[in-house]
Amino acid sequence: MGIAKVNLSDWSLVLALGLSVFFGICLFPQKILHEDKNPLNRFLIRIYRPMIKGVLKWRRLTVMVALLAVAGTWYPMTRAGSEFMPPLNEGDLLYMPTTLPGISITKAKELLQQTDKIIQRFPEVKTTLGKIGRAETSTDPAPLSMIETVIMLRPQKEYEIIETPRFFSDWPGWLKQPLTWIWPEKKNGKSCVNGAKKIDRFYAAWPDWIKAPMTRILPQERYITMQELIDDLDQAVKLPGLTNAWTMPIKTRIDMLSTGIKTPVGIKIMGPDLPVLADIGERIEALLRDKKGTLSVFSERVTGGNYLDFIINREQIARYGLQVQDVQDIITTAIGGMNVTYTVEGLERYPVNLRYNRAFRDNLDSLRRVLVPTPTGAQVPLVQLADIAVKKGRPVSKARTPEKPPGCSWISGAWTWAPM
Repeated sequence: MGIAKVNLSDWSLVLALGLSVFFGICLFPQKILHEDKNPLNRFLIRIYRPMIKGVLKWRRLTVMVALLAVAGTWYPMTRAGSEFMPPLNEGDLLYMPTTLPGISITKAKELLQQTDKIIQRFPEVKTTLGKIGRAETSTDPAPLSMIETVIMLRPQKEYEIIETPRFFSDWPGWLKQPLTWIWPEKKNGKSCVNGAKKIDRFYAAWPDWIKAPMTRILPQERYITMQELIDDLDQAVKLPGLTNAWTMPIKTRIDMLSTGIKTPVGIKIMGPDLPVLADIGERIEALLRDKKGTLSVFSERVTGGNYLDFIINREQIARYGLQVQDVQDIITTAIGGMNVTYTVEGLERYPVNLRYNRAFRDNLDSLRRVLVPTPTGAQVPLVQLADIAVKKGRPVSKARTPEKPPGCSWISGAWTWAPM
């Protein structure tokens, strides 16, 4: 509690002292010493003068040494690769497997639970958070065939926290904080190494009194690398119909926003004919799967979506005195569902949706028996007024630019390269 009974943070005293010293230095005049009287400057000048005299005396040798130093960087630059910045270790992983389109919600949830349970068994994993399908946002148009699991990893070394009561434990926070720097209230106890990997050393069978000093120089354990952890996870999560992809959370978001592909390397194919795109993508997938260095490859299916088409027979509906809109209203209301009203509960509003029970619309035979009322009062089955068929189409509509016509689409065959 500070002046006028105002709550102050624990760092208010430290901040006030720091600002006082800063303004004291800035506002009061300071006496600046000449460089000859400054001992640090005299030391640097003594080192600098012999070096500059030697460089000016041996000019050609200095230039040749500089050119040789620049030429010596040529070979490392040829091995550096085309990427300027190597991938950063974000400390967490993102597991993004892909399934074939047309998977049901029940099966998708089952796959998500199975993969999360397998990943959670590893001691290096702290928590997993899986998502399948799309959220209520237009920025994440993910289909059911794409699973996203964020894997939170444990620190390489964890300590047991031991609380130690001090004589100032009951003091105010602003007064207690500086004292905790000298006498901490929490100490690290026993350590637990996560992801330790044993190394077979030549002295493993030696006696302990000889092996003990050797372990200080050549330890028998080391931390598991991120690539080794990914390889172990990939071998554990081997489910039929899943194509695994392991990457980092932030890196994946940036790659998908810029290129639309979730893996570092990919091939994008564009064209107006969906069957041709699907055939080319599957052929590329088959060619790349056997290439050296390929960890996984998957071609996005553009014709795997199932669509239920109702083709209304205009001659038949004219015999019963119906219009196209009458049949479409029955299809929309009875099968698709229609919001008839809203219920208001305090500040919340919920729609009341009306449609047939699931038992009357869960298969094609039931849909064909949906009754359509006529102006004369007769009930006509829908099969006599329209042809019902299931057709294949694109599961997700994608376009490179808004100027592309609706018939254009693209697919991406993405693969991950294993270390050579």
